[in-house]
Amino acid sequence: MLKELLNIFDKAYRFKVDYKLNTQLHNIAIKHLGLQNMNQLRDRYEGQTYLNRFLTKSFSEFAVQKMLGVDFVTLELKENKRYKPEVLFNDKTFEIIASSLDEYPLIPIGNYDYAIFTFVNIERREVYITGFASAAVLLNAVVSADLSPTKAKAYIGTLKDFSQIDFLDKLLIENE
Repeated sequence: MLKELLNIFDKAYRFKVDYKLNTQLHNIAIKHLGLQNMNQLRDRYEGQTYLNRFLTKSFSEFAVQKMLGVDFVTLELKENKRYKPEVLFNDKTFEIIASSLDEYPLIPIGNYDYAIFTFVNIERREVYITGFASAAVLLNAVVSADLSPTKAKAYIGTLKDFSQIDFLDKLLIENE
């Protein structure tokens, strides 16, 4: 776990992904890869990498949906390999930036007003929704020097300074 994240986990909303949803998402990822079962997936390193990214993003989407109370993701939508959720809350668009506990979040290029940050422990099926930040704040807070040329096409940089992130209480209070 990144030591910089320890202080923001104290105020994070924690969700446990239930076993049934976990199994259903595994099955969808296996179907995306054209495999018959989990054993074939374990034989393919790239398959495991895909599964980890898929679960990290999917667990985060379902957790944010539950926290905000806004429906934008279903298992049926996840069947489409290119599905990207449109998260609207308080007339603002949100990007869900999901990371594992051992990596800094990559900030994608895109049209969104705010980003919500989640960190996922796949093995424990836990999602930590840590906070949010406006797109303008992110532009000034990211580090782009460490991006590879291929990642620079999709991302503006890596967030390493978490002091710019607002805690979710602020977002949820604004909704009341």
